[in-house]
Amino acid sequence: MARIELAYWHDDKTPGDIIEVSDEDLQALIRDGRVARVLDDEPMPEAPTEPAPVPAAPATETAAADTPAAPRRRSGRSDE
Repeated sequence: MARIELAYWHDDKTPGDIIEVSDEDLQALIRDGRVARVLDDEPMPEAPTEPAPVPAAPATETAAADTPAAPRRRSGRSDE
């Protein structure tokens, strides 16, 4: 058995799908140009998992003091 990535439709599988085929089917699929690559040495892809959340660094007062304040917007009124 060989695992392959399809380059073209095969049965109900779409291009890019990874499937297992017999050695005979592999030769026929290669002959017909339907194999993008053979994946025998690569591990089977697993379902993606969500990464663990990264804790935010605590804000320090010195970091806030070093950051310049945002400029105030002027409204165009003369009393400001």
